[in-house]
Amino acid sequence: PRDEVMRATAFTTGIHRSTALVGPTIGGFGISFLGVPGTFFAYALLHGLVLLTILLMKTPEVRVTAPITSVNRSILEGFQTVIAHRILWGVLSLQMVHTLFVTSDTLMPVFARDILQIGPTGLGLLYASSGLGALLGSSLSIAMGNVRKKGPLLFISDFSKPLALVLFALSTWVPASMLLLVYGATFDTVGSAVRKTIFQ
Repeated sequence: PRDEVMRATAFTTGIHRSTALVGPTIGGFGISFLGVPGTFFAYALLHGLVLLTILLMKTPEVRVTAPITSVNRSILEGFQTVIAHRILWGVLSLQMVHTLFVTSDTLMPVFARDILQIGPTGLGLLYASSGLGALLGSSLSIAMGNVRKKGPLLFISDFSKPLALVLFALSTWVPASMLLLVYGATFDTVGSAVRKTIFQ
């Protein structure tokens, strides 16, 4: 049902992003106790187990016949659709800005080492804070359901994440930094759910 699209989108987004709650924390503690080589060895071993389970999976053969369309024509049709719907143009522009500029994951090791001085374990906790925020944002989106006025909610969400990153960049206190990451990731997940719902 159309009214359940936002809940379903928020659920899948939350599952995807909340993996950051467990993985980085385990990685940070792994580096502290096993060292970098031992952690990468365990990482490779787990990937091997995943590959093994994929190879053991048995799926029925499904044949799908799709109309033959050139790549250039598909790209052109995509641009025409975006231009014809102004709301898609605005949402895609917001998505592009977020993808290019509103991210902290790349510089997180620098903040952990040079500014907050908390080491690998602390770095894992910083990443886990973002994962916790994603989980909270997903839960909040599911609880809200299909919000009728998505524009104001999208504006608040897309304003909150950059604000949280600016304050995080100025913070030198670890608890405050972690709370800001939770706050930013919460609204980032809500905004992502709203954008994906609009695309649907």
